[in-house]
Amino acid sequence: MTPRLVSFFELNLGCCDPRRSIALPRQSPLGIYEHLSYRPTSAWPATCLCINCGRLFDNLEPDARFAQLELPDQGLPLPDLWQFEFECDRQSCERLRDIYTTYEAGAPEAEVKNAVFRNISTIRCSAGHEFAVNDATLKRMERFPW
Repeated sequence: MTPRLVSFFELNLGCCDPRRSIALPRQSPLGIYEHLSYRPTSAWPATCLCINCGRLFDNLEPDARFAQLELPDQGLPLPDLWQFEFECDRQSCERLRDIYTTYEAGAPEAEVKNAVFRNISTIRCSAGHEFAVNDATLKRMERFPW
């Protein structure tokens, strides 16, 4: 079989491991992920979580390289990219906050969710309200299809 090529942003998080990076799909010019063939924007208007050290990175600039990744037909799979969407629980706010992270390929949803909840207990919405990261504020979690 012929390997499949995927275009993505490779962002070096520069936290616990200098080689640690996260691969993010390209977005439309409006900053919305729509399809892997869309034109990249200058920044991801979201937060990335290093699942190893628990550090959050906001509004990442793509200072790392834009690359094409060859997905292997055999061998070790890439880590899964997960998107978590949380809703501020402050009365009448309801703003959404996205967090992206990578986790071992094929891991069960519950394992990934528990790892995220272990690493971060609170986050802030765009209005600055701090709220808990838990099952009540989690509105959606999704594994990106590479």
